[in-house]
Amino acid sequence: MIADVAPDLHTFFVPQMEQLGLREIPTRCGSLSVGEGEWGRGTLWVASVGDGCLISVHDVQVNETFTLYEFPDDFTCLASMSRACTAATQTCSPLPSSPTMRMRERNFVSFRQAGGKVRYEMAGGQRYVSSTITFTPRFFDELSRIAPDGAAFMAETLASAPANTLPDALNAVLRSFNPTCANLAHAPMHITSKVMEAVSLIMGNATKTNSLGHAPAPALAGARGHNSAPTGSSDAADIAQQAKAYLGDHLGEPLTLQAVADALFVSRTHLCTAFKQATGASVGAYLHGVRMQRACELLRDTTLPVAEVSRAVGYARQSSFAEAFKEDAGITPTEWRKKVRA
Repeated sequence: MIADVAPDLHTFFVPQMEQLGLREIPTRCGSLSVGEGEWGRGTLWVASVGDGCLISVHDVQVNETFTLYEFPDDFTCLASMSRACTAATQTCSPLPSSPTMRMRERNFVSFRQAGGKVRYEMAGGQRYVSSTITFTPRFFDELSRIAPDGAAFMAETLASAPANTLPDALNAVLRSFNPTCANLAHAPMHITSKVMEAVSLIMGNATKTNSLGHAPAPALAGARGHNSAPTGSSDAADIAQQAKAYLGDHLGEPLTLQAVADALFVSRTHLCTAFKQATGASVGAYLHGVRMQRACELLRDTTLPVAEVSRAVGYARQSSFAEAFKEDAGITPTEWRKKVRA
């Protein structure tokens, strides 16, 4: 709930909740709010790490042009954003760019924003999706007590790095945040460790320069664009883990590869390649297996009609479910239920 988020960070998200009419729902970690109406629909999850760092995940779509106002203090931001969200951000705080930079469907950006009244123009029909780590001056003050030069280097890097050029490992950190984390028992530990991982990745590059705190963003080793294939086993495993969690939480929905990829802020190709690398199976094959396993549990342990079981595992038509089940089990769902209960 809001009370679980550090008070100094409320200015970064409470005004959004109020203006969009989002309502809080119970959750284990941070504040999770949702809303849907004539204006559009939206989901917002936020959680704080200490008093100077905020994790936020947005997925908002308005039906008509909407002006959103915020009143934050000074902050530095690291984010993975949809094209629409990136464009809205640029109207407030132009992102560092390079002559060859092109905006993509998903953009990996960082910038520094002065506090005060901030205005975002949201276009009707556009989907505004982002996963963000926001650092306040208090965060850098606390970090400077441990690593003065590294803290300065980190702040300068995030303020000056061109869009889509930071190391992909940082992008993987952002992709690990999604609303499903809000109800995990280990969520506070997860987000804290991921923020520290991001800090370590940025500060670690400082050792590659002779002058800590003054190295330009291009000095970041291993920087590559968002479209790069997942080459590290850690990155692939992270994406696969998130995909499995998302599939499990949305098992009863008509899932598509694109919907899963959008939820994780990656392309379909990136998702499929990473999942196959980490698990040895395709996303579709894994989803089919999980659905059949869940169907067996429901058939064995409940009295739900077969039609309801089929809907619970994502099949709109009972006939399609029965056909898929029989292909796996060799018998129909009804016959299987009778057999295991005999």
